[in-house]
Amino acid sequence: MNIDFEKYDGFVYDLDGTLADTMPVHLHAWTATLEKHSGKPSLFTEEQFYAKGGVPAREIVVWLNEQYGYNLPIAETVHEKEELFLKFLGEVQPIVPVIEIVKKLGKNRKMAVASGGLTPIVRYTVEKLGLLDYFQALVGSDQVSRGKPSPEIFLKAAKELGVDPKKCLAFEDGEPGLASARAAGMDVLDVKPLYCQDRSWYKKALASG
Repeated sequence: MNIDFEKYDGFVYDLDGTLADTMPVHLHAWTATLEKHSGKPSLFTEEQFYAKGGVPAREIVVWLNEQYGYNLPIAETVHEKEELFLKFLGEVQPIVPVIEIVKKLGKNRKMAVASGGLTPIVRYTVEKLGLLDYFQALVGSDQVSRGKPSPEIFLKAAKELGVDPKKCLAFEDGEPGLASARAAGMDVLDVKPLYCQDRSWYKKALASG
């Protein structure tokens, strides 16, 4: 990977699937929440879930209600899902190649997290990764009116850093997030090729738990 990091004034990272391999944990939390509310197996497939990467939870609940006829209360469902996510969070693994970039850039560079998750969850996850001191701003979906693929969250992250969005490099893994960062005028690095998405470690952890 040959990137001239010196040409950028700021760096903005997605969290789930970019810094932390939290996506399987989020899916587990969604599945448990939906099964509790419906009394039936979840209709939210893995393929659909990954296609929604970066989309705020409240928007996913609205989509689920429309798509499958669920009658899920939005705020309550999001809260239950996030509580389960925190319960399962101990199994989360870091995405090492991306975290190595964060540490290489160091604590003196302007860096932010722009996540589809709620800010308290974002802070808790970043803290568990031992990276809190590296980021000057943490922007969650509760801080913007429109989530990814709208550019709003990346624009807010750049504003928090005091950096021109066009002088930022964004790190993303999901299509909504990639579109969001590009719409904000940022250069974008798709991190998926940097790591293997073999998530067998998580399936083993669930089986042993």
